[in-house]
Amino acid sequence: MTSPRRRPLSRQRIVDAALLITRRGGLGALSMRALADELGVSPMALYAHVADKDEIVDALLDDALARHAPPPPPSADWRAWMVDFAEQLHAFLVDRPELLDRYCRSPVGVAAALDRMEAALAVLVAAGFDDEGAVDVFATVQTVTVGFTTLELARRRARPAGRSGGPVAGLDQRSAQYWPALFSTLPPERYPHLVRARPDLAGFTSPARFDVVVRSLLDGLHPHPERGPALTRISRTVQP
Repeated sequence: MTSPRRRPLSRQRIVDAALLITRRGGLGALSMRALADELGVSPMALYAHVADKDEIVDALLDDALARHAPPPPPSADWRAWMVDFAEQLHAFLVDRPELLDRYCRSPVGVAAALDRMEAALAVLVAAGFDDEGAVDVFATVQTVTVGFTTLELARRRARPAGRSGGPVAGLDQRSAQYWPALFSTLPPERYPHLVRARPDLAGFTSPARFDVVVRSLLDGLHPHPERGPALTRISRTVQP
């Protein structure tokens, strides 16, 4: 039986090996040398199939998106569809944080990402947005999703396990009780709204908060193809 390390080198084998490396150590562990070692070949052998590390990362992202985050089926309810679209990408990036950096570094133009964008624009245009307005809505939802996920994962990494004490003894900042308890101790003459509302800052990056953010955002967007520039067409309805 042929050893897996002796199989002919291919682009797919390189992508599979890159996936193993990034799963173990993140994108920082991925290099041409590490790939060569994983596959049991010389680094120069890789260049017959891929140009550089960036191409490998894009191939990883393309493969993962196609497998785990294909566009939802078309729907006449464009807001519900965009919520599903955003939550799907959010869940994907939370599960694959090593790929989030790729979204932050530059626009993503791999085939699977283009398929997602094409599907979103089709739903939005069918709902009454013109091309420019549909792009504005997509860009807004995509940016909010990537930004929220970046903050969520950064906070997860930054939270030291078991940290407690500080202004609220016995609780750490991850607790749902910490921030309301802290705000209750503030001078109300200086912080009247914080004392009254007592928000849970730790909950600002929770999955439930993401759902609220996306739904609230979409509730304020409406197709107005008869109006002027695209950005002025995206407006929040103000009740009289």
